[in-house]
This record gives sequence, structure tokens and C-alpha cells, in this order.
Amino acid sequence: MRDDAAASGPIVDDAGIGAKKTDDPSIGAKRNVDPGIGAKENVDPGIGAESNDDAGLGLSARDDASPPRLPPEMRLDDEGRAPLFQQIAAILRDRLASGELAAGDRLPSEAELCAIWGVSRITAKRAMDLLAADGLVERARGRGTTVLHRAPAPAAAARLEGWLENLHRLADATEVELLDFGYRAAPRHVADQLRLPAGAPVQRAVRVRRLDGAAVSHLESWVPEALGRRWDAEALRSGSLLRLLEGSGVRLASARQSISAAAATPAVAAALGLSPGAALLDVRRRVLDAGGRPVEYIRTLYRPDLHRYEMELGGVAG
Repeated sequence: MRDDAAASGPIVDDAGIGAKKTDDPSIGAKRNVDPGIGAKENVDPGIGAESNDDAGLGLSARDDASPPRLPPEMRLDDEGRAPLFQQIAAILRDRLASGELAAGDRLPSEAELCAIWGVSRITAKRAMDLLAADGLVERARGRGTTVLHRAPAPAAAARLEGWLENLHRLADATEVELLDFGYRAAPRHVADQLRLPAGAPVQRAVRVRRLDGAAVSHLESWVPEALGRRWDAEALRSGSLLRLLEGSGVRLASARQSISAAAATPAVAAALGLSPGAALLDVRRRVLDAGGRPVEYIRTLYRPDLHRYEMELGGVAG
């Protein structure tokens, strides 16, 4: 069992069994890191199956006692400098920020977190306590942990002109590394953004953009399947997604973009060469065609030390 909480006395689990805590990370469950994850198209015919938990984490219950096989974006970094409880809190906080977990949804219990990540009960508790301290969740005995409602921050709308040209310039100046590509059932928040039925198939791609060899941004894009089938992984390696959309006959007409902040999950931190929990610029954008139909939803996480936004503002009084 993995643990990052320092303690000298015995730790008692639910069964009342006392066991001395050990700092040896080799004891207990090991992470299942799949070396096959990469740029190959990954079409899973089993995608879309109902999960047996209420946590919204996309993990199905297992018949045996082994932990579920985690997708790359949910794996912990045992070699990272951030404690495991902070990494778990960052992953859950990311699910909350993205909309995958909505107000009123139930989060996993401490026991379920232990089963998912193979950590001790005290590590799971500290992760949940962090979320509660930030006002993101409410913990109640007998009712579990639920997501609290938070009013969205006000957003400013911007025109597409100039912005699209800037994105093309950024794409021309950087190199792209494709980390993952395939088709899956759209998570709830993605289906809402693309105005698709819940669980509709969509193309998902994960990329990293590099400038002079340094990772600048981590991109996770979602496109309706009917559009995504017009190109393959190789085309996405060598070109920008917006140019692929334009090249397939889509007339890009408008977009809505929000800029906020986020903490790097272990997977994103590894891709950007950062420590888990590092501060990032969180940019989300939905692009519409001339008919008002969503054609892309993308979340880009930027290293703030290597990227900045500049805007010219006019007609502002005072």
C-alpha cells in the first residue's frame, strides 16, 4: 500500500487490525503503467459501459480485489515531489473544474479511493480534507462526500478575428507531440459543450506543444466523430486541429474561450516537465461553424513561465 503520511505509531484500518506503517514504496499495490499508450488510434468497443460507482471517475467496479486499471490522466507519480494525497486531490479538483463532476455528485468514499489508487486510508482522508478545506465538497457522516455548487466566474466574449490568426502563428512556431488519439463515449461535460447526446462517440486527442524543445502546453481536444473520421492520427501529428477542420470543409465562424487557473495533475505535470500541483493557465475553447454547430471543444493547459496573453482593450472608461 502506498502512503505519504509520516507517522510513527500503528495505523488501524476498518477491520481493527494494527499494522506498523512503512515508508517502503515497494510494498503493496504497484501502479499499472501501460507502455502502449501513445499515438496509436485506440478504439475501445467497450467504451460507453455504465460505471457501477457514483463518483463520475469513469471506473467500473471489479469482481476481484485488485485496483482498477487507470487511464494515464489518473495515474499517480510515485517518483514525484508532491505527496500522494496532493496528487489525488489535484486529479479530483481537475474533474470538478472540467465539469465531469457536477454539484450534487457523490465522490468516492475513502475506502473507494484506497481501492482506486492503492493508497492508505490516511492518504485518502487527507486528499478529501483538502477539497473540503477549499470549499469544493461537503463531507457528512452517513451521506458521504458531495460536490458543492459554485457559481461560474463571469466570462468575457471575444470575436474570432485575429484570435484565429494568432493560433495559426503559434502552431507554425511550435512542434507537436501526439500522446493519445482515439474515439470514446463523450463525458457529460464534453457532450454538453458539443451539444451531443450523452455518451455519443467523439474523437479525443492529447497533444503537447514544444517551443525550442521545451514543452509549452498540454492540449486535450474533442471533436464530433463525423468530423474526426476525416483525418487520422498522422495528420494531427503534422498539422493543427483548426487547419484540419478548415481543410475538411468546415467554415469556422465563432468561438467562446475562458481563461482561468489550474493545478497540474500528475499526468499533465509529467508531460510538461513540472511537479504535480504546479500552477497552470487553463484555457478552454468551443469553436462553432457558420451554422452555429460546435465543431471542437479543447482544453489547453499552459506553463505560465513560457506563455502569456496580451490583449488590446479600447473604449474602457476610468
